[in-house]
Amino acid sequence: MIGIVAATVGLLLLADVKGAATKVYTFYADFMPVGRSTVNSIRAAGAINLAVGVFWIVTEVFSS
Repeated sequence: MIGIVAATVGLLLLADVKGAATKVYTFYADFMPVGRSTVNSIRAAGAINLAVGVFWIVTEVFSS
């Protein structure tokens, strides 16, 4: 179940659906170092989250 959630959130950030990655970046921009990250950093984190979610789904399917 958690793999599905992780993969879905990762896909939403990676595809920037309804500006999700942009909104997350705008919220956290004040806390992040200046000039170090862009909205594409958040999208890259979404790609990693998607990969982890898919790994969890595959692990759950084959462990049953």
